Formats: sequence, structure tokens, C-alpha cells
Amino acid sequence: MDWDNVRADVHAPLTEHFTPGRQGRRIRGVTVHHMAGNLTIDQCRSVWEGSPTSAHYAVQADGRIGQMVDDADTAWACGNWDANLETISVEFANDRFGPWTVGAKALDAGAHLVAALCRCYGLGRPRWMANVFPHRHWSPTQCPGELAGSQNAELMRLCGEWYDYMAGAGSAPGGDDMLRDENLNKPGGGTVPADQAVAWGYYYAKCAKEYLDEMSGQVEEIAKRSATPVSPEAVARALMEHGGLKVDIDYEKLAKAVNDDAARRMAE
Repeated sequence: MDWDNVRADVHAPLTEHFTPGRQGRRIRGVTVHHMAGNLTIDQCRSVWEGSPTSAHYAVQADGRIGQMVDDADTAWACGNWDANLETISVEFANDRFGPWTVGAKALDAGAHLVAALCRCYGLGRPRWMANVFPHRHWSPTQCPGELAGSQNAELMRLCGEWYDYMAGAGSAPGGDDMLRDENLNKPGGGTVPADQAVAWGYYYAKCAKEYLDEMSGQVEEIAKRSATPVSPEAVARALMEHGGLKVDIDYEKLAKAVNDDAARRMAE
């Protein structure tokens, strides 16, 4: 997903069940929906191809995002024509049965998307019922389930933190944003003692939350097997290439981040 330019992981435009353009209206908000099921992007598209409904974006349970209606066009999503014309609709995958909760990855990715859309269209920081709306605000429906209920506070917290991060005014939700810095693109140099490599391995492992325990354990094992100081590059490469982990982190960025943090800690 290209967050800065709001380009989805999958772009598969519908050929019907939407209205080209927005009849001269401007985008003034985002409407959040639930799928009433744990659907994939392809499954959502199939549903919309077979019935007179649509939305701009679909967020899968794994956080992957698909776009089926362009932002400049009007999706048939809200049961309210003014809302269709003036908002962008985002569908979140959720539990198949009530209370219609959304999983952590979809919640985070969908919140990031809402923040990116608010930033792209100059809507300001995401605010509930100001520029972010539930489907049920526009028409009688239970949609978007717990996104407007028990998960609303978390949704809006993530939306706000992602917006601040994209605006350069805060850290990314969920941990250290050092590895997200595009300037960290060169391998670091030097070595660090094995016991310190363990500590720093734990610190940066949280950047891939779902692998925290496995990654931390492997850092510890690598350090234990080493009788000499451990190169951060070697640790990073071992984790990324030989540890069997499928983590979207460039090992050079990881090594550079570890080295920079090592220098900072030694200077304290």
C-alpha cells in the first residue's frame, strides 16, 4: 500500500454498480462499513459485481487493501445519495457472526487508510462524526458493527496516530518508528557484545509484533552461540534469511537501526 499517494495493494475497478464522478460535490469525509463477514478483496468484488452495491475500498483480515471504485467516482454504499456523493466508503473484514468485531490487522490497516484519505483530501485529523462516519449514520443498519461500538475508541485512536505520523508530528502506532524511516537505507558498521545484541534484538523485534516471541528467541540463540562480538548485520541477516521469518523489514535497515541505537546508548 502506498499510503502517501493512497494507492491500494490491489486495484481492481468495477465496471458497473457505481456512478462516474461526484456530480460536482467535494469529498468531505470517510464512511466506515463492516463486511458482515470475513471476506477477501476478491469476494467483495464478486458481491458487488452481482448486486447494485459497491464501496471504494475493502480491507482484508490480513490488512491487505483493495480498491474497486476510484475516489473520484461515487460508490453505491451508504443508502443515502448525499453521503455517497460526499464520502469515501471503506469496508472492513470482520467476524462472520455478531458482535461483528474487526481483527487487529484489518483495524490497523483500515485506520491507516482512513488517516491517509483524510490527509490526502485536506479533511484534517480524523474525528468521529466530523469527517469519519459510520454507515448507520446515513441509513437504518447495524453496519459498521463494533467499529461504531466497543472498537470505536481504538479505531479513532489509530486513525489519529497514523494521521499524526504521516504529518510528521508523532510516532507510528504500535512501537518504534525508527525502522519506518526511509533514511535508514545503508548497512551499519561495527560490532556489539553478544549480551547487548540480545537486548537490542528484543527492542527491534517489537517492530514485527506477530513474530515477537520467535524473533526474540532467535536473537538470543544467535548470541549464545557466538563466542565473539556479534555483528548487527549478521544478526539481521540470520533472522531475515535463515530464521525462516517472513517479515517485511529490510535487514540493512534493521542493522543500521541497531547500530544507531547502540551508539546512542553507549553515549548515555
